[in-house]
Amino acid sequence: MDAKPIPKFSASEEHSLKAFWKKDSKDNAIACKPAEEAVVTAEDFKVKIKKRLTKHQWGYLEDQPDAESLRSLMQKSLDDASKAMERHSQDNTCMARFGRKTSDTAYTTNGFLSAYAGVVQTMTQATSQVDYGNVAYQTMTLFLVVAANKIAREEKIDETFRTLQSEFSRMKILDEIHSTEKMKSFIAQAYRLGIDFLREVTFYYSGSRLRRLWENIVDPPQLTLDKNVADITSNMAEIDKEKSILDSKRLYEVQAGIQEVNLKVESKRNKKTTKTLQQIHLQKEQQLLAELKGMLMPAVHDIHQALERYRSNLRDTFGDGRDLRSFSETSMHTIRQRQAYKEWISSSSRKPCVLLLQGETEGTTHYNWLSPAAFRIAEECRDQGSAVAFHCCQRADSMTPGDSRPVVLSSILYQLLKARPIVLRDLALYKILETSIKSSKFDKAIEDLMKAVGDVVLVLDRVERIKGEVEEFLDPLLRSISAMTQVSRIKVLMTASPYAQLESSVVDSLKGTMGGSRYFKVLKLNQTDVDWDFE
Repeated sequence: MDAKPIPKFSASEEHSLKAFWKKDSKDNAIACKPAEEAVVTAEDFKVKIKKRLTKHQWGYLEDQPDAESLRSLMQKSLDDASKAMERHSQDNTCMARFGRKTSDTAYTTNGFLSAYAGVVQTMTQATSQVDYGNVAYQTMTLFLVVAANKIAREEKIDETFRTLQSEFSRMKILDEIHSTEKMKSFIAQAYRLGIDFLREVTFYYSGSRLRRLWENIVDPPQLTLDKNVADITSNMAEIDKEKSILDSKRLYEVQAGIQEVNLKVESKRNKKTTKTLQQIHLQKEQQLLAELKGMLMPAVHDIHQALERYRSNLRDTFGDGRDLRSFSETSMHTIRQRQAYKEWISSSSRKPCVLLLQGETEGTTHYNWLSPAAFRIAEECRDQGSAVAFHCCQRADSMTPGDSRPVVLSSILYQLLKARPIVLRDLALYKILETSIKSSKFDKAIEDLMKAVGDVVLVLDRVERIKGEVEEFLDPLLRSISAMTQVSRIKVLMTASPYAQLESSVVDSLKGTMGGSRYFKVLKLNQTDVDWDFE
């Protein structure tokens, strides 16, 4: 087991934190008082506990602990616990079970200290006048040396550390917009409460077993620790609440700013102002789009480069000069002449419509000859003004499974947003999308977005290669789309090989989901059915 690293902020994160503390820095002295109290009482605590420590334990403090020395000590604690667990891995005696419990506890305390260190690192940016880091690292080091290995004997305290790890992990990087006296005070309070908790546990475990037994009778330490946990939980909840309020305020100010510019445009009525307004809208749209992109799956971050690579691979496979037959104008003309395609492409109904292109490829390749057609159709729909999302479920010429359901839905969502970022001017819609994405409810986000966009074409290339059961992916998606009658004009194009998961029973089931063959059309066309193009 490796020790979790002590958080080290990137240059941009450090810049954000410095801006957080620098803004209204005159408030820092008052806001940081809770943290300063922990620093001021550090020497008193060392005097109080020194007589309980061995010379070896006290030596750790004389070396002036820092983040790196703390991490080394955490790693040693984990290594010792791992060795104990290995010694007893095949043993089921009471001693062996305790050895394994010690290993679990070492990992738990390691996680707690790493999470709390994030709070410490945030406080170190507050001022250079007070060494918050030194006091905290001394306290955490003393805890590791004195108490960490003894906690495994008491289940309740071990559970307490798991709770606190979860609470301190809620700390997120703060920005200048979150800089208020109240927020700074909450951060300082979180720092102090962590110090108080560690001191309480360390002092308790620095005593002999007989002393701890007596204290458990006359003054149970768990009562104090429960209050510590309650205070920390309450404080972290206040931080989340304050951050949410400040984020909402920022959105309100953005909306108010846009409305103010609109009023100026109405009063001046000149080209320069109109151009400025458009630039503001575009900048804001791109900012909000970037924020939503950051919340989506990592796979969407290079989606357009991935599509271009895939398209290039298809050209290399089905282009002129290859051993395989090329995909030509004759191929595309043959598809356009089929009745199923004509009805699908010309449909003006408000009832969503699906076209499934299925066909075998001539030659040795895992790619499908209909995939180039999907690109051509997507381009034509885009040229006619539709918002198009194109996702290929197989990008490599191999049998490797394609993307998972969350990745495909994230890709569709991001591409529709990129095609119609103007919808993000509706800040109420932005908040709805943000909430759905954060809770991984991608289906709902897509549904709400398509209602706002209106004219949508979804292209799912090689849909049968999606990870998992294709019907489990398509059925809820098509069911949601089919319910949007009279709301949006939606077309769905899918390509697939005629074997694998899209067998006739699955296709029939999906037809039923869409309301029958009128709204779910199948065009089966093998490459050998198309005449050679001798142009």
